[in-house]
Amino acid sequence: MKSQELEYQEPLDFFKQLDLCDQTAVFLYSSTSQSYSGKYSVIALFPTQLIKTNDFSELSQITIDEKLQTAYFSSGYFGYISYDVKNQFEKLPIDQSADLKHPLIQFASFAVVYVFYHSEKKMRVYFDSLQSLEKVEHLKSKKSSNRSITIAQLHSNFTKSSYISAIEKVKEYIFAGDIFEANLTRKYFGEFSESPDASDLFVQLVQKSPSQYSAFMKFDDLLILSASPERFLKIKGRQVNSKPIKGTRPRST
Repeated sequence: MKSQELEYQEPLDFFKQLDLCDQTAVFLYSSTSQSYSGKYSVIALFPTQLIKTNDFSELSQITIDEKLQTAYFSSGYFGYISYDVKNQFEKLPIDQSADLKHPLIQFASFAVVYVFYHSEKKMRVYFDSLQSLEKVEHLKSKKSSNRSITIAQLHSNFTKSSYISAIEKVKEYIFAGDIFEANLTRKYFGEFSESPDASDLFVQLVQKSPSQYSAFMKFDDLLILSASPERFLKIKGRQVNSKPIKGTRPRST
């Protein structure tokens, strides 16, 4: 891939300019409004290869040319691995009602990758051709003004009373020594008053809930918006690093 340094823009401001309604795209954003901001934010556009699978072993088909690894994110794949992949490693109950009918694993390589170096106030684009860069300008020209977004008929898979009952049951399991923690979550459903702009939704999310590890991922009709304070895993060489928000007390305590 070729690369070119550009005049620095705040990553969120650059993202706001793009019309991604019909695009597969990824934005990994570390909020620059917080003192704990990460080093980088990354925007990836125009997929050159897309991998969809429910089998973890199929990820072995992904190969990265090491000769292209001359700078941060000059080559690589972006995507997600669903929590339900756990069932390929452990025999655990499967909640069929929670199935969203999307692939458990999706990854893509992209023709254009923008990298924003926060502390240095630098911005660099990695691209496979000038034609791909021209397509970015087309995305900017299509972008319309932001619309107000409202959601009607919001409901959950738990009622308030059933959720409190589930919490009490979890506490009983903990006191009994059956488990030491549980991630008891609620799923919410709702309908938009009109078809929303996915990128506008993400901008509202990170402005209201700034986070070090935010992500926008759009794969066909699947949209993932995340604002997480946690790093699940970072692998560098033979070192694996995790940065959870719980479970970090020293072993001696």
